Amino acid sequence: MKMSEFQRQHPLMIPYKAGKQFFGIILPIILISLLTGLREGEFSIGWTHLLGVLGVFCLFLFYNFLEWFFFYYQVVDGILHIRSGILIKNERYIRPERIQAINTRAGIFLRIFNLLTLTVETAGGSGEAELNITALRAEEAERLEKKLAINSENMSPTEPQTCTGNAFSLSPRDIIISGLTSGNFLILFSILGVILSQAYPIIPDWFWDFVFLFVSERGPVIVGFLILILLLLSWIISSIKEIVQLGKFSVYRSGDEIKIAWGLIEKKSMSLEAHRVQAISLEEGILRLPWRLREVKPEIVGRATEGGEEASVLYPLLRPEDTPEFIQSILPEFSWREKLKPLPQRARIRYIFRTTILFLLLSLIFSLIPFFQPYGLLTLILIPPALYYGNIRFKETGWAIEDNYIFIQNRLLARQISIIPYSNIQDLRLTINPLQRRKRLATLQVGVASSPNARIFKLKDIDQETARQFWYWFSRSRS
Repeated sequence: MKMSEFQRQHPLMIPYKAGKQFFGIILPIILISLLTGLREGEFSIGWTHLLGVLGVFCLFLFYNFLEWFFFYYQVVDGILHIRSGILIKNERYIRPERIQAINTRAGIFLRIFNLLTLTVETAGGSGEAELNITALRAEEAERLEKKLAINSENMSPTEPQTCTGNAFSLSPRDIIISGLTSGNFLILFSILGVILSQAYPIIPDWFWDFVFLFVSERGPVIVGFLILILLLLSWIISSIKEIVQLGKFSVYRSGDEIKIAWGLIEKKSMSLEAHRVQAISLEEGILRLPWRLREVKPEIVGRATEGGEEASVLYPLLRPEDTPEFIQSILPEFSWREKLKPLPQRARIRYIFRTTILFLLLSLIFSLIPFFQPYGLLTLILIPPALYYGNIRFKETGWAIEDNYIFIQNRLLARQISIIPYSNIQDLRLTINPLQRRKRLATLQVGVASSPNARIFKLKDIDQETARQFWYWFSRSRS
């Protein structure tokens, strides 16, 4: 029997994890307490405070030492054997056929010592990686991957990669464009709003008195101006964050493995088995629509969710002229078709109504709230743009059936083109509500397996004859 000795993580795992836990959990609590004391005029730092903080950090060090001391791993004939647990002892065996990917990441601290964090993902994961080695030398990571019989080249984030197949990488210009047009600033805007709302107890009273006086004198106009300032700040911060995260982004195909590497400060890599990609969506965000710049998102089955947000993006910025080559090189199991068939004209009014009704309700609400008067009635000017946008949504919704693939294009804010192979379809449904029946329309729902939940693609208000065409195609293919 071919065996390898039990091994531990690098000892630097102890201060590294202790520091992350301390700065992520305890330090914010300490800062809020100090700021609250400052607001109430009781701000002071004594030796007892410093010793208390030091004691908490030492507890984190001690706990992570125990975690490091009782964690072992080895590989026996390709089977991963893990021992862990401080009080409750755990032993796990992971067979090579269950392993979906070995991913790595390395922040600044780990890169100084030529270390990285390695995770092993398995089929049907519970949301966490089966194995997470926080501090491992790059050379040992390569040997471990070979022992686990992963049929792919090592992708260490500390060294440039070579590939045997076609590769796509983002140029510095594309990285900047991707950061500026990502659209993630809306998420950050909401987060900043929550932070400001929770920061009330630690902000001096004189500041809030000034704000309320300033707003009450100038009304909702200044509120809108402050919202625009916050949006601009969110856009700048999110753009910088996106640029740093996507630095040196590259993807290539080697056999059945798709390898992805990215990151300027924290370098990461991810492997993805191509046969587990059930469908792909090419999404054009609202800031990218004028140039038709696309983000490629795969629907993956049988993976843990340890990859987080990155695991949902296959390529962050793809131009229309590069789309056929990208699909042919990275995902040759899929097909591509640029022109799709439109919806019937009688479906136009339904798309316009669904888009406009929301703005009508908002106009009514703002018109009835005294705080927004007399500006509330100005919201009625949103109705014409809503009518126009509903018409745009109708015109940019389409479909196609080509050989063994379904193409579905939808538009809400972003425009999305989804490609679904018939062999990956688990469920195809056709529904008709009473209003659709009058206009001989139907709704198509196509379901594919994905992690953590199944993915449903919808196409609303197609012709009933088209719906029967989908059903005939799917039934004949399955037979």
